[in-house]
Amino acid sequence: MSPQISFIVPVYNTQQYLNRCFSSIVQQKYEDWEVIVVNDGSTDESLEILKKWALRDRRIKVVTQKNAGLSVARNTGMKYAKSEWIGFIDSDDYIEPNTLERIWPLLNKPVDMICWGVKIISQPGEPLLPWLKIQEHHLRSRFQGELFFTQKVAKKEPVTVWNKLFRRSIIEKNEINFPAKVLFEDNAFYWKYYPFCKKAFFLKDKLYCYIQRQNSIMGKIFTNQMPAQINACLAGADLFDFYLKQGFFNKYQYLLQTLYWGLFMLDFEHTQGSAKQKVVNEAAQILDKYKFIHKTAETKTILSRNIENIINFKKIGFAKKLFSISRNEYGRKYIYILGVRLWI
Repeated sequence: MSPQISFIVPVYNTQQYLNRCFSSIVQQKYEDWEVIVVNDGSTDESLEILKKWALRDRRIKVVTQKNAGLSVARNTGMKYAKSEWIGFIDSDDYIEPNTLERIWPLLNKPVDMICWGVKIISQPGEPLLPWLKIQEHHLRSRFQGELFFTQKVAKKEPVTVWNKLFRRSIIEKNEINFPAKVLFEDNAFYWKYYPFCKKAFFLKDKLYCYIQRQNSIMGKIFTNQMPAQINACLAGADLFDFYLKQGFFNKYQYLLQTLYWGLFMLDFEHTQGSAKQKVVNEAAQILDKYKFIHKTAETKTILSRNIENIINFKKIGFAKKLFSISRNEYGRKYIYILGVRLWI
């Protein structure tokens, strides 16, 4: 009989965090789960530690591959998963002792996604970094209970995959995966899953413990330590291709352009000086490949390839939230007054 939940844990040179991560899983009250650990070509002692955990607990299965990155490791893990529900845990993080106790009663609910809250943990002796304070606000729980997974709800829920459970049947049927060698891969996976997710259940409990590390990939991005390049926009391109393949591209063209603008701004704002023009040009080149029936103002602004236009558009976007009248992607009119949106 298949276990109730499969957790995918990618591992790459995180030997100092592994015991904490796996201890938090095996100490859960509920026991009907499996962990698929994907050793992504680690060069430290990670594999030896993983082998010991696999010998200690038969529910932990270790798969080793050549180093291919986080996305490929997660995709590999999903191929080995046996459960209907799939979750993800990063190997330098951990889960609270009551995580499965809170999640277990929800597994038989008529929902396609289960979401819970996130706790950001500082390393001993380190303050909460400024960019993580922003993350903490972004990752806050906004909903409680069973809800239809509308576009409005989906936009307000964080795209992170490690505080959620997804149905394997939906993932496999629709060939949903993480884009290889692309940062912000959670964005692509989350929005690929969105069209097939009818309902979701939300818990406000902060059950996932996200460890802040200055030398992590996200830490380098938000402290401008990464080289000037399009990272997030590549996730957007992967999303465009998926929606085209599924036949959803025209139906969701406004949503896709809105998402791409947000991803583009991540690349744009975390690139310094003259390198910004390179990012703008490459982001525009991606958009040139796709035929939108109606281009949004955001898309037109990127396609102008003009940095001043982009900066001004962002300022105008803020001003519009003070007072403006506009329409949403369905053509419904609304008015913004001091940041509050009212439907007309």
